[in-house]
Amino acid sequence: FELIIVDDGSTDGTRAIAERYACRDDRIHVLWLERNGGGGRARDIAILHARGPLIAVMDADDLSLPTRLEKQVCFLQAHPDVGVVGTHAMYVDEHSSTIWERRYWLEDAAIRKHIFLACPLCIGSCMMRKDAVIRAGMHNAAYQHAEDYELFFRLGRVTRFANIGEILYQYRVH
Repeated sequence: FELIIVDDGSTDGTRAIAERYACRDDRIHVLWLERNGGGGRARDIAILHARGPLIAVMDADDLSLPTRLEKQVCFLQAHPDVGVVGTHAMYVDEHSSTIWERRYWLEDAAIRKHIFLACPLCIGSCMMRKDAVIRAGMHNAAYQHAEDYELFFRLGRVTRFANIGEILYQYRVH
């Protein structure tokens, strides 16, 4: 296990806080970018620095439930043909009050059938095989604000998708 924190040009003291945690735990690595380059760029930098074969994505203001990573690792071990596994998500406000729950399609065929209508995975809830993301070509900066969605289309060329039918992620909406 390693935790890679990419400080994407913050100006609020985030870097110092992250570095304090990194000093206490050698599994935490902090990467600092001088200026904000967007979520896709930050994710790609983290992916390239990651030593492990599985990548779990999460934004700083969201929350993963305690069993999320364990369940996703077990799922990917049991399904070697799946390269991306997400979960259902609870969308919450700045006070962590529920706004709505989002349930996603579970199996590859249904995810592929609906990908043209709406994003069939919550990127923040996804665990992905590092090699699949690299084979797909990583994030494309030309699709700012939709770079994860566009990446899913390219991932579909190299791997299969799934979602675990549980809410294991809280996505914060501001």
